[in-house]
Amino acid sequence: ALAVHKYIEEHQLLKEFPITNTYCGGGPYSMETILESYVDNDYCGYPLAIPYILLGLKETYPGILTRPLEEFLTPRFNECGLMGLVEGKQMNSQDICTAIRDSLKPGATVGIETSLMLSEEAMDKESELYQQLHSATLFNELAEGWAPTRPVHFFHYAKDEIVAIDGFLKARENLANEQTYFEKVDCGNLLTGHLNNGGLFYARAISGEYLKVMPSGANF
Repeated sequence: ALAVHKYIEEHQLLKEFPITNTYCGGGPYSMETILESYVDNDYCGYPLAIPYILLGLKETYPGILTRPLEEFLTPRFNECGLMGLVEGKQMNSQDICTAIRDSLKPGATVGIETSLMLSEEAMDKESELYQQLHSATLFNELAEGWAPTRPVHFFHYAKDEIVAIDGFLKARENLANEQTYFEKVDCGNLLTGHLNNGGLFYARAISGEYLKVMPSGANF
């Protein structure tokens, strides 16, 4: 949502696509920050994210990710043929996540260590592999370097286990202006998890509640 909003504004397409509001729920606005979080914390709450990111970056920026894809992954990940499941698109995302967990850390129910998926060299911030990944993520940076001119509402679960809140915080630090509204939510034990809070986000969007909390002066 945010990428489309930015594209329309920066390519002078507002006459053709007259945005009134954009609602962004739990998104990875800063791929650089997400990558750093996976490496620094050695944890990925959504195991499918890492092979997805690698495939996307490798296909889009072959001139940056010049090393074979297998070198970015652990020997165990490669031996289990997990990338074939991701590329084959014959299973839904939840089933692929389950297959990754069962192969790399049996018994895990949510996330697993990043080091079970990314190779030791790819986890080393001084290495060529990491620098290639880092350079490619910068081309997808949405949390700095521009300023929305039409209203954008950011919604994020404070304890999000799938999309770390770091990207939301970076966006709040760099994109805040009279057209942006940032909401960090934590309903305690009443509502937990990325998906459940996603339901809250959509319910509030459908109900029109967000129209009441947008910045003053916004044109609806």
